[in-house]
This record gives sequence, structure tokens and C-alpha cells, in this order.
Amino acid sequence: MNNIKRADQFLKRVRDLISTYPGVVNQENFSDIIYGELIRQGVSPEDQTKDVSYMFSEFYDYFLTKKNVNAFFDSSNKYFFRLENNYQQVINKGEQIKMYIPLDEEHLEKGAKEIFTFLGENNIAHVSKVAKKIRFDDIVVRVGNPEDAEKLNNFVNNNSYIMEGLIEPNPFAFTHNNIAYASDGKESYNGVFSNYVELYFKEKTKDGSLADANLVDFYRFIGNYYNENLVKMNEDKLKVDFSDEYRARSLDDIKLISHLIIKTSDPEFTYQDYLSHYENSKQLHKPKPVGLETEEDFERFMRHSLDVMCRRTGDMDKAKSQIQLFLYTGDPRYLSRTDNLRNDAVRLKFKDRFDQILFEKDIEFKEYWGTGKEKQNLDNKAKV
Repeated sequence: MNNIKRADQFLKRVRDLISTYPGVVNQENFSDIIYGELIRQGVSPEDQTKDVSYMFSEFYDYFLTKKNVNAFFDSSNKYFFRLENNYQQVINKGEQIKMYIPLDEEHLEKGAKEIFTFLGENNIAHVSKVAKKIRFDDIVVRVGNPEDAEKLNNFVNNNSYIMEGLIEPNPFAFTHNNIAYASDGKESYNGVFSNYVELYFKEKTKDGSLADANLVDFYRFIGNYYNENLVKMNEDKLKVDFSDEYRARSLDDIKLISHLIIKTSDPEFTYQDYLSHYENSKQLHKPKPVGLETEEDFERFMRHSLDVMCRRTGDMDKAKSQIQLFLYTGDPRYLSRTDNLRNDAVRLKFKDRFDQILFEKDIEFKEYWGTGKEKQNLDNKAKV
């Protein structure tokens, strides 16, 4: 079944759900319901209810002995198992090529081992995850350049075992050689897409045209919304419509995801077009010069941050962990309000300056902290 037919059938299922249960469209979690239905597309009924987190321990033990694979349990999100290689090298690109390689339960364990062993043997930098449920994005791999993406794509398409267990891709995503692609910054392509489905059906319900809902009309709706609200940056409406995703730093990501959704609807959209979109996204996310101009100023503020967070948590490792979470996510809630640290970090654009330093020096986060004597000096300066 081609993607257009599958996409149209999905919209019809949502329409039928609303027709049967009219109140669902006004539920606070309506977007989550849509998201849950979306990610199960192409998954067999038997696999849809299965929990495969029992494989996580096997992955951890298996990759302990493999080169260039950092495999670990994510304490902040137990829904996923994480696998990485040269994390900062990927993140420093500003934007990543996101590839979905979903496998059914029968093929997931062995298939995932083969995928991440291949990435490790070829020393391909990536940031990846495996989900605890079978879904059309149960394996997600983010790489930092088109060359590595092609290597992985070729490997998957020439591996008969993986191809045998490959789940059909998201019908609303761009697909290249059986693999779906996205580019979504720090947001979620599928999350933003689900938000659009919610907005579309709320409009169709409100104006009494639910029966007329269809794929062409849906993409028309997104195109109009994009032009009226994202191109013109109607922030008041965006704050309401994308309340979960909305933050000032997310507007550009929502705009880029929306643009990709619209372009993907064009049958003439090619892999080269996708790469052009990726390059535009990468330039947008490239670290820009900001406050804390000198490295001395930056290091002074880093020591101050460690000092405050160490006093707040009572533990240097916890202090570093909280700062690292802020520097990765940009969420100031990871920082204490003590000594106005939280407000100062936002005002001085602490995260943006940090990203710029890593980008310019081509180093990973852990390298910034240093080792041995350098690390000890930094720790001592932060102690109280």
C-alpha cells in the first residue's frame, strides 16, 4: 500500500473516531491520542501491545564489549534505551539527519545489534534510541552528515534480516529507500504533526464539515496555517495551539518541521530536496556569537554556576549533572534561583555561548570539563 493511501486511511480513522465519540475532540489529551494512533501505523495487532524493554539489559551487556558504542539506560526517560557514539560531534552540527528504522518484535533485538555494531565498526557518530514498545519509530538514529546517513541507509537495504523485519514507515514522513527521514531540532516531528491533526479536526468539527475531511484538505490547512501564523510569527496563537511544544526557542523548530511536512506532501519531493532542507536547518541552528564574549568571562560564569549548584545540591557530581541538563535542553528549570543564577543564565545566553565554544573547538561536553589537574582546579574553585 502506498503512503498516500495509508495517510488518507489514517485521517479517516481519526474522523471516524470523532464521529463515534464526539467529545474526544475537546479532551485535553486529544493530541496524545492521535500521536498514539499515529506511531502504531504499520505495526501488527500482535506487536502493538508488547513491551520489549526486556531487551534493554541484553543491549547493555552486548555493547559493553563493542567499540564506539556507548549504550546506557536513560534515567530521565525510561521509555527509551540510549545508544551513542561521539555525542557532541553530532550535537555540535546544530541539526541532525533523523532516520527511522523500525523493526517488529521478532527482528528487533538482533536487528538493533547489527545496526549499532555497524555504526560502531565504521565509527559513525550518532545519537540514537530504542523504544520499549513496537512502533514505527522504535529505532531512531540521528547522524551528523549526509555521507553517514547514506552509509547506514545502504547497510539497512542490503541486510536481508533487517529488511525482513522492517515496519512500514510513517506515511506522513519523507521516505528514501524504505527509511523515513525527519529534521526537527529539539522538537518532535511526529509530535508537531499530531498537533496539526488535532487542530485540523477541531476546525472541521467546529464548522460542521467533519465528513469532508480528507488528505488534500488537510495539507491545505497546514499550508494556510504556516503562512498565516508561522511566516507572520503570530505568537499569541502559536502559544495556544502549540502549548506543549511552545517555547521561544522552539518556534524555529516548529516552523522548520511544518515546512518539511508541507514539502513532503509533494510527490516530486526528492532526497536532494530533503538534504537542502537539512542544510537550511543546520544553518539556522549553528551557534551564534552571544554574551559572555571572552572565554575568561564564560569560565568565570561556569565556576559561579558550579558554586551555586554545588551549594544547592550538596554534591559536585549532581551540580555538574544539573548544569549539563540545562546546557543540553536550554530549560532553565534545571538551574537554581539562588544568587539569581537561573535568570542570569538566560540573560547572558549561557547555553548559546557554550554551544559556540564547543563548535569552535570541535570538542565534546566531557572534554570541556577536562581531566586530571585541569579538572581538579575547576572542582576546587567551585567548592565552598
